[in-house]
Amino acid sequence: MKRLTMTRRTSWALLFVSILLSNTLALTMPLVARQVLSLGGRNPHTSSIFVLVLMVMGTALLESAIKYCRAIILGRADRAFMIHRLHWLLDRTARAQRLSFASAAATSVDYAQALHQVKGIASREVDLIWAEISFVPVIVAILFLLSPLASLAVLVFMGALCVQTYHSTRRFSQTAEASRHAVEQRFVRLFSILERMHLVKALAVEQHMTRVYEQAHGAAMRDNLRLTMASTHLTHSTVIAGMMLNLLLLMTCAIAARGGHMDISLVISIVLLAARLTDPIQRAVFTYVQGRDRQAAFTKIKRLDEATLALSEGAPPPRFEGLHSLEVHGLPLFSQDARPVSLTLHKGDFLAISSPFPNLSRQLMRAMAGLEDSHGERFHPQDGAPVTVNGHAIALYSTAQRNRILGYVAANSTLFDGTIQDNITRFGEVSIDEAFAMAELLGMVRRLNELPGGLQTRVGSDARTTVPPGLERQIAILRALVHKPAIILFDHAEQGLDREAYAALVRFFGKVHGHATIVLASEDANLTSLADTGYSLERHGLCKERNLAQQSIPYRAMTL
Repeated sequence: MKRLTMTRRTSWALLFVSILLSNTLALTMPLVARQVLSLGGRNPHTSSIFVLVLMVMGTALLESAIKYCRAIILGRADRAFMIHRLHWLLDRTARAQRLSFASAAATSVDYAQALHQVKGIASREVDLIWAEISFVPVIVAILFLLSPLASLAVLVFMGALCVQTYHSTRRFSQTAEASRHAVEQRFVRLFSILERMHLVKALAVEQHMTRVYEQAHGAAMRDNLRLTMASTHLTHSTVIAGMMLNLLLLMTCAIAARGGHMDISLVISIVLLAARLTDPIQRAVFTYVQGRDRQAAFTKIKRLDEATLALSEGAPPPRFEGLHSLEVHGLPLFSQDARPVSLTLHKGDFLAISSPFPNLSRQLMRAMAGLEDSHGERFHPQDGAPVTVNGHAIALYSTAQRNRILGYVAANSTLFDGTIQDNITRFGEVSIDEAFAMAELLGMVRRLNELPGGLQTRVGSDARTTVPPGLERQIAILRALVHKPAIILFDHAEQGLDREAYAALVRFFGKVHGHATIVLASEDANLTSLADTGYSLERHGLCKERNLAQQSIPYRAMTL
């Protein structure tokens, strides 16, 4: 558990000091307030009252500052944990490949929710809650010294509050699980309908299947509404509990004051002290009830870790010191009568693959990139990797090394929501200077500088300005190649380029030819003629082409 939750854990000593200071200040404030009221009643014109009031204000400000700083520390710890573990999660789920998951429709989302549940362990938020609850007996003891009757009333109220919070939290957990299951069932039904769309149309049951999906969607929305109501109830219960506790204490203190056992200063002190109990007690009960869900989430992550450990951490990943060979070992195609594909490429090779069946060449390129096999399924490295780099399966290399080894440029790449700078630097993975160096190779610096917003131009679904489609394709190519990979796989990446971008791509091939290993899948004879070796991918297998240069078509309108 320690290995899975340790990233940059918050210092326990720092949290303990903050808890000690904030709770000490919380205990001091009611006592100082009592002194202010008592002294004001005896001698309202004394300067000591002003000093005590300043002390109360300073104490309140200092306590608020401590809690604010603590919240910032915990928030940063949560963010660091989620960023680190989400990268780990996506890498592990990609490596897991053919493992069976309980949630087939949204595996990564399901595990991300589990990570969210256990992040409190990494940030020590759970430890913080139990440390705060340890001060409750101290507050109750002080209340007992001030007024045994008031302390008894507080204990009875807190017992009832614990029972109510326990049942509300259990109901919230059950509603959340039901909502998650309903959403999952909705996706399962939707994917089932999409997979059998031809059969649905053939049987003419579209209306019936639509009603089935609408029922699943309606059930999910009802569960979401119940979850929202349960969450709102929990959120507002602390405020309501505090108001009810104040009302109970005022009634109790009024009875005691009627007998002459209490004055107004003592009433204020008791109310201020008791107000410190509701929040930590409710949080402790909520944490206790969520402990079982947290343990189940941790068990889920632990099983994923154990199932994929041999693929990543069981042995040190191989080191990539430079490309020696890219080998494809008998990769089967989806056509039963086709010969398996076998290739060996070395540094500087330029290979072109054309096919009358674009989907076939696209599947081969994705298989060479290690994304999936030629059947559209993920590789299972334990069964033997059909694609290796320097004798090792691509999946065995670390993420950073895979970025240096291979860049896959797809025809249907879309830009991330954000700015152009976010896309070409991969949200900070590389520096802007490194991105501009690759942009210079791709011949697109001038076009980037001509944009009114420059690199801060927003792209993606939230774009407010229109970026030329050809430049958008160039940005997608730049994003794929920004790590300067040793192997470049161009999968029909020329599609969507305008004349200027097309010319820049041809010049780019000339610049990197002999330095990088290039595999180009395209039916454009002008591009395939640039390669050293050409292949045609047919239904029966891969066939070597001859005289690639003779197949090129003059492109007189293009300016090179």
